[in-house]
Amino acid sequence: MRYATYAIVAGDPSIIAVNTRGLREIIENACSGEATLVALQEIKAASLSYFRKDAEATDIVSQYMDVLLTEFKGATPSAKVRQRPSSDQQGLQLPQIYFNAAERRPKFVMKPGLSATEKNEVVKAAYRQIFERDITRAYSLSISDLESKVKNGDISMKEFVRRLTKSPFTKNSFTNLLLTAVLLN
Repeated sequence: MRYATYAIVAGDPSIIAVNTRGLREIIENACSGEATLVALQEIKAASLSYFRKDAEATDIVSQYMDVLLTEFKGATPSAKVRQRPSSDQQGLQLPQIYFNAAERRPKFVMKPGLSATEKNEVVKAAYRQIFERDITRAYSLSISDLESKVKNGDISMKEFVRRLTKSPFTKNSFTNLLLTAVLLN
């Protein structure tokens, strides 16, 4: 449930995909996979009952819980050894799902010839990297003056990230996150 909640807040269902299959083996060692599926279906029904009056929230919760159920039903991929330069000293054995998540990560580069949509994707990727979520989707926030400067080529992407991390918005966001974490514990 923690991963489902993180995914909903971040607006990124891949959080569920990356983590659920990795946990499946642990869960199956502790109890029945079939029993876990029944429990997850009951959790979905209970979660949806909280949002009966909000159709949009119901759709979002249903979508993410369906991803959770689908990923849990899927077979656990075999482990992958992290490759090292030396053939006689290979690295740690990682679950395949973690390896796949790392390999398929797209690279974002701000170039002058990009379309407006592509530039927006690069900016969103920077937000996800810094804030661990797309703040424009999760919180309807952005720092428009910095965004316009980087999109117009007035400042570099490096400068955009530097100014973003030093902005009062970032300081307030991390202060609020820390306070929330302290209050929840």
